[in-house]
Amino acid sequence: MGKRKNTKTYFVFTTIEGRVGLAARLEKPSNQEVKEADSKELITNGFRRRGCVFTRLGDLDIDQARKVKEEGKLRMIGRYHVSYFLQILPELESEAALVARNLRDSLERSKQCRAADEARRSALEASRNAMEMKHPNYRKFQDAFYGGDLQKYGFVKREAWGSTIYERNGVIVEFDGGEVCDVLVDGKSVEEIGSLNIPEAKGIDDSLYYRLDKDNFSFWELVLERAGI
Repeated sequence: MGKRKNTKTYFVFTTIEGRVGLAARLEKPSNQEVKEADSKELITNGFRRRGCVFTRLGDLDIDQARKVKEEGKLRMIGRYHVSYFLQILPELESEAALVARNLRDSLERSKQCRAADEARRSALEASRNAMEMKHPNYRKFQDAFYGGDLQKYGFVKREAWGSTIYERNGVIVEFDGGEVCDVLVDGKSVEEIGSLNIPEAKGIDDSLYYRLDKDNFSFWELVLERAGI
């Protein structure tokens, strides 16, 4: 079967309202030309035209179509010739309600995720503010802690079996190769204190240094208060 001459494919879409439509171009502003024969065939089959966009229900122009696509309210179905689009239109319209429902569900999930993220950010900011009120210099202490400069905070330094150990008031911070490898409070490793929620190592090279989150306030508060800083 020979290839049709002078044919053009168009973007086919379904919107959140369950509307099936066709557009000359949805992804780039160029090449919005619609063949006159295609336009007549679509209009004959009940479509209304706004520029290079055709819909049966409601009106969308290309800018509006792009906007709702960016908002997640429009799903691309594929690119088809007008004749084939009209051939499968009953099938597309029968599936439109399901597609629209999936779009609504997706937007609702995104809305819930954004709300949850915002709640987490607000809670984190509140915790940071509370920590700064209680321990104004805790960020500077963190820098010294990670950098092995704890002597400025009254920790006693000693070397043992290739490790460097800093100790103050029952708090022991051990460094190996320049990185924190263990922290003990009253003889108990902080990794054994479940309330501190320190992630477990996932590999042999997953040093404690990389698992001590700067915003793990319960850990920093315990170390600061037990060390008397």
